Amino acid sequence: LAQALLPWGGPMARRVDRLWTKTYRVDEDRGIEISLIEDPTTWDSDEHCTHFCLWDAAKVLIQFCAGFEDAFWRERRVLEVGAGLGTVGMYAARRGAHVRLTDLPRAVDLMQRNVRANGLQSRCRTGVLAWGSQPAEQYDLLLGSDLTFDLSRPKSVELLLDTMAHCACEAWIAVEHRPGEVENWEAALGARQAAYQVVHQAVGTARRSNPVSVYKVTWL
Repeated sequence: LAQALLPWGGPMARRVDRLWTKTYRVDEDRGIEISLIEDPTTWDSDEHCTHFCLWDAAKVLIQFCAGFEDAFWRERRVLEVGAGLGTVGMYAARRGAHVRLTDLPRAVDLMQRNVRANGLQSRCRTGVLAWGSQPAEQYDLLLGSDLTFDLSRPKSVELLLDTMAHCACEAWIAVEHRPGEVENWEAALGARQAAYQVVHQAVGTARRSNPVSVYKVTWL
């Protein structure tokens, strides 16, 4: 594999020339583990490319999802947007949901590999979903994590909200507390007259982690 520079690096950034597989115990109480193929060589310095590893916001969203019994997830139709590796959606599938995992085209190959690695092909479909589009399918629940990190592109949040409002009557979105991010997210929700509440908050496991809040969003 070609070498790639990790995105969080500056002059001291290191280069990597391999992918790896990690196993995460995402639900300690139920003993649920998910194997993830993480590939930093997919990062492109010219793109906002964040799909190659598991981020704290996804871990915190899974914590919240774990608080619901199997009966809640059984046969539920779930859409994950900006799914990256597909971890949150695969967790929902392990609990019994039928899940569609979506992201940009460059993320889908790695997402598909992770679905196969976990034997979830019968429960998870993968594909491209452009924010702002209006798919014909309707879902019981929309999931998303770390979707609002790029404050330089506020239009993308508006497009995300368009898709959220069209696809599902309820969404659970995990937002990391980076400077200005929560304020901009809540302002965007207010402008769309969406009803929202913070239903869970935790600090991630990475070094220097910020708090992450999970928002339950419904449409008035």
